This record gives sequence, C-alpha cells and structure tokens, in this order.
Amino acid sequence: PLFSDKTFEYIPEVLPAEWNGAPHHNHRRYSELNCQNENLKGMHQSSFVDEGTAFINPEFYSFTYVEIDKKRLSILKKASAGDFLVFVTLLQKYNSKEDKFILVKSPELHIIGYIKIQHKSNLVTDLNMLQDKIFENSCHDFIVYKDKHISNTKNTPVLFLKGDSEESCLFKNPLKIGDEKNISKSIEKSWKIDTKNWKNGCAQSDHDAEILKKLTSHARDNRWTQWNIP
Repeated sequence: PLFSDKTFEYIPEVLPAEWNGAPHHNHRRYSELNCQNENLKGMHQSSFVDEGTAFINPEFYSFTYVEIDKKRLSILKKASAGDFLVFVTLLQKYNSKEDKFILVKSPELHIIGYIKIQHKSNLVTDLNMLQDKIFENSCHDFIVYKDKHISNTKNTPVLFLKGDSEESCLFKNPLKIGDEKNISKSIEKSWKIDTKNWKNGCAQSDHDAEILKKLTSHARDNRWTQWNIP
C-alpha cells in the first residue's frame, strides 16, 4: 500500500514452505506482524496479504540480504564490496477513507531502498556451518531462527550480503520508476539499464554514477529511520 503522504508499508514476501521448519510458529506470521506505517496504527499485515510466514528479506534494520534463487545467484555471486543492490516493488494507492481496506488505481514500480554491499559470505548449503561472525550477529531471519524455525531441507545454496549501515537506505517516500510491468523509458535510457534479466528480478547498468546520484539525492532527508524488525 501507498498513502496520500507518499509513504508506504513494507510487506515482506512469504517464506518458501521448504524453508519453514516450524510452520505453526507465529512470530513471523502476517497476523502477528504489526504494520509500521503511521497510517496503519493498530493493523496487522494480514490485512493486506493471505496468512503465511513472512520472510523479511531484504532486512532493513541491519541491512542484510539473502539470495537463494538460482538465476539471481548467478549474477549476485559476482557482486563485491562497494556494489549497490536496489530493491524494487509494486506499490498501489490505498484509500484510507473507506471503511474497509481497498487499493485503488493500478500498481506501479517503485524503488523502496538500496544496500551498499560491505561484506559477502561464501555460498553455503548448511546454515549451521556458517562461520562468519558478521552474519551470525545479524538480525536476519535466516540467522536468528536457523536453529529453531528455518532449515535448508533441500541443501539450496545460500548467499548472504551485508550492507553498510551508513550508506544504505530504506526510503520513507519511495521513488517511482515505472508502471506495473515496465521501467519507464526515460529511466531506462538515462540509467542505461539492461533489462534482459528484469523478469528474473535482476537488471544491470553501465551508468552507475547517474543512478547513485539520483538514489543518494532521494535518500537525503528521506530515510525511514523508525523502521524496525516487525
């Protein structure tokens, strides 16, 4: 949901069933997650999505990101310190004047924040073998709940990326970049974005300076500092 004050509610994706070691545990169920946007006081995230266990990824408290998708791993395993991960989602206007929850107009693509990579783990398949103290001390779901709630039953390769907390940002007001399915032509041209992998969730650019200038400018005085682990 996107509100008239141009703020939004960050709703995590659902945790894949094969990773959920305790499907009845409620700490990360949408019905137990309080909304954090001030426009939604007293509401749970289950007002917006079907019930399930939320997977808070990216996690914008310690700026940690985990990747398990094979197609995206092929690109992200090449990432290094100093690279930026930019997170895009669909946001749709919310009519708060209605008695019941309602989304209006068409959803549109927005950048909600970015992470400047500070540290990268090696690919692991057994979470209990992760020896990296940087990630063991992270607030990320994979680490906090690896012993009790999240298990890698299929030995899927996992990549952990840790951001620089000073140079990473979750926007309070997201940055619109396109309609429901496509990045706008002006953004694609000015940022020189290669969208051939867009459907896989990855797009690469050879014009980093222009993108970073826009992102850091948008981040100025626009940080969602109140956001915490729900």
